[in-house]
Formats: sequence, structure tokens, C-alpha cells
Amino acid sequence: MNELDPERKSKARRGIASSIDNSVEIFAETLERLKLERHAADYDPTPLKLKRKSVLNLIDEAEAANLLLDGAPDDAKRQLAFACVVGKRKGS
Repeated sequence: MNELDPERKSKARRGIASSIDNSVEIFAETLERLKLERHAADYDPTPLKLKRKSVLNLIDEAEAANLLLDGAPDDAKRQLAFACVVGKRKGS
């Protein structure tokens, strides 16, 4: 597999952060928030405090984020895919 050297990865990340489409950014932020909610629901030993209405709101957020992503330009979707593959370093 051809991997980018660390300097090229760093430049690519900076480029993505500065040029990513707003709809893709909202999608990514929503996805991260939903992942945290799911992790809490799956692994938090305290009793689940989400009510049906809260869960339905999270589903609505996910559907809205998907619609935003569907309407995003193809190049923005490619940037998101690249960012997912390259990843984000802790502390950056």
C-alpha cells in the first residue's frame, strides 16, 4: 500500500480543514456526536437516561446530516473520505 509520508499527510489535513464544504463539516460533527451517544448507550454502566423523544431527535439529526451530505459536491465527499482514511491525530 502506498502511504503518504507524514509531511504530506499533515499538509493534506490542513488543506482539508481549511477547504471542506460546510455541509460535510456539519455531517462529520453530527456523526461524531452520534458516535459518542451510541458509545455511552452501549458501554456506560449507569442506567440509560435517553427518553424516546431524545432518541427520535437523534434519528432526525442523523437523517438531516445524511441529506446534507447527499447534497454536498462530489469533491467535498472525496475530501471527507480522504479525511476518514488519513485520520486525525490526537491533539491536532
